[in-house]
Amino acid sequence: MLTDFLLQNTGFFIGLFATLLVWIIWKITAVKIDKNKILNVLSLILDIIQDIKNGEDTGALSDAAKKSLAIELVEAAVAPKKKKWIQKVFGSIGGAVEFVYHNRKSLFIAATALLKKVF
Repeated sequence: MLTDFLLQNTGFFIGLFATLLVWIIWKITAVKIDKNKILNVLSLILDIIQDIKNGEDTGALSDAAKKSLAIELVEAAVAPKKKKWIQKVFGSIGGAVEFVYHNRKSLFIAATALLKKVF
């Protein structure tokens, strides 16, 4: 009787077992992202944006040119591991630059609120 039940529902139990196995593997190998490290990277992005805005040769550029220059400088300045963190939180380096630019006056308040939503 029990074996008949198990044989009739084999697909269900295999799916359940596979889901459980994937969840366990994810929990074991999941990367923990430190919020303070992301805030440090956002501070670096803010410094780069301010340097571009206040620079003698870059201050007169259009907004699109400033953004593309900021993305290039952030790509060069940030370590690959931190780039992955940024991409997990913001989707892309450009998204992080855009976030910092629009929240530059209250960056840490906005970043803390965003990180609470993400994590």
